[in-house]
Parts: sequence; C-alpha cells; structure tokens
Amino acid sequence: MSKAIALDTLIPDDGEYEKFLAAIRNHFHNTINTNRPLLFTTDAKDLFDIFLNEFPAGPIRRNYTCSACKRFTDLYGGLVSICDDGLPISAVWPAGGATPVPFIAPVSAVRKAISKAGVTGVFLSSNSVWGLPVTGPWHHMAVTPANDLVFDKWLQTPFQKMAERREEFIMLKAGLREFPLTAVEQALRVLQLDALYRSERCLGVAEWLAALHKKLAEIKNEQLRDNLLWRAVASAPPGFCHVRSTMIGTLLEDIISGMDFDDISSRFAAKMHPLIYQRPQAPPSAGNNSGD
Repeated sequence: MSKAIALDTLIPDDGEYEKFLAAIRNHFHNTINTNRPLLFTTDAKDLFDIFLNEFPAGPIRRNYTCSACKRFTDLYGGLVSICDDGLPISAVWPAGGATPVPFIAPVSAVRKAISKAGVTGVFLSSNSVWGLPVTGPWHHMAVTPANDLVFDKWLQTPFQKMAERREEFIMLKAGLREFPLTAVEQALRVLQLDALYRSERCLGVAEWLAALHKKLAEIKNEQLRDNLLWRAVASAPPGFCHVRSTMIGTLLEDIISGMDFDDISSRFAAKMHPLIYQRPQAPPSAGNNSGD
C-alpha cells in the first residue's frame, strides 16, 4: 500500500495558481472598466499576512511566501473603487465565484479586511505596470492599468496630486458643513433665474454641491459618507471642491448672513467684474515679474 499523504502538505499545482493570477487581472480590469479611473487608497494593513495565514502552516504557506507578491499587495492590494452607496469594493481581489478553490479562503479574508477599512485618498500612479509579473520562471501578482489610469502630468508627480486631493477633501468636507443644503438650494434658485451678474459662472458648482448634499443625506454611516466625498473629490471639475474660497462661497456666506437681495446682488456683481474675477488680488512677488 502506498503511504497516505496529509492533505495539508499538498501544494496546489501551478495551473491553479495561474488561474488565480488571471482572476486578479480580470477582476482589476472589470473594476476599472466600471469605475474608471477612480481608485482609492485605504488604511487596510498586513494584507499579505492575512492572505498567507489562511493557508495551512508548512509547505503550502511557504510556497506562496513571495517578496514580489508581498510588495504588490503592500502597494496595490488595498485599493478600492467606491459604489454609489459608499461601499468600498476591492479593485484587486476577486469575489469567491471567480477565485480558484485553493485561494477562496485567503482571498475572502483579504476582501473582508478591506471592506472594514477606511478610504484615505485618491490613488494615482505613473507606473505602466503595477507589480512585477515575472521573475525568472516565476509568475507573480501584477496588473496592467489602462492608459488613462497612468498619471503622466509633467508639472506634478502622482504624490503631489494625491496630496492636493487630500487637501480638497478637507476643504469640501468643511464647505459642506458650513453651507447646508437649504443655503445651497437658495443660491441655486437665484443662479438658475439668472438674477445675478454673470451667474452662469457659478451655476455648475451650485448644481454639483446641491446634488452632493442630497446624495450624502441618503447615507447615515459616517464612513460611507466620507467614501462618497472621496469619490466626489476624485471626479470634481477643477476648483469645485474649493467652496469656501470661491465666488459660490461668497454668495452662500451672504445668504446665510441674512443679507437682503439687493446687497447680495451688488457684492456679487462687484466681485464678478471681469477686471477682478479670477485675477490675482496681490502684487506679484519679487522675482515673479513677467519681464524677468
């Protein structure tokens, strides 16, 4: 009789692992095709350890202990997209039905950890490949983003832009607290009636703020509300998150203060004058003159 072999010493064949790697790639591409190009970082930690610890201790776990896969997981494993209800969905780890059987428990454990994590920022990368697909004869966790997911701006690094988005999140959250929906809706009605000088310049941001306020009012969970704010920040037109420091903020302040309409209209017209609106209000600093 042949000697019995303990099941926890059997290593899944390479074909199953290749299917697992393909499932990661397919899930990633399906995610970005649905939510392109909105991906977000989270505070999920130790995901590779969570993944490994679902395998039995011994040869199987050692077989999947890989520095290239750990680095991929550390950099990209916690990325999520955000659904309309604010729920984060893993951008990398496939759902159970798409995962080969030997990897269902490890992947499910990672997805559970990510579902409980908080979103921490908008994700941007200038890398054309995320991860290290092959080293010698070994294949590893890796994905190839679509071209529009590759950050290629000359004037900023991905890290600078991500930092800018974090500041915009703070400004937008503060602006929504300071200016309630009732004030935004009142400003929107005035702008829609074209009752203010050059009101069309502020109409778009007022509509956007009102829609965002209403969307957030549907969500009671604070973390999910923050997730939706991050999604709004990632997709907002330039300047829309700067509520407090723009003309829409001036209009909202005047409305909240109870100022009568004639005064509101006069102040708005003065600030929207072509010689003032969107022009620097301070003299140029030394060394920044056009003739230098």
